[in-house]
Amino acid sequence: MRLGIGLKVAVILLGTFGFMAFEEMTLFDAFWLTVVTVLTVGYGDTVPTSFAGNVFALLIIRWV
Repeated sequence: MRLGIGLKVAVILLGTFGFMAFEEMTLFDAFWLTVVTVLTVGYGDTVPTSFAGNVFALLIIRWV
């Protein structure tokens, strides 16, 4: 169970810092986009705009 929680936290952290790097987002916007992506909600209010950001989002979705 701890491993599962640890992996989820790792994906959220990796996603947040990845979106901050690829999309030049603020910490909150990157965290928000990661959570919305992982939960497959897809509000559409914040989206990746670069090719690298789109590929990164696909990888985040695939990991989950």
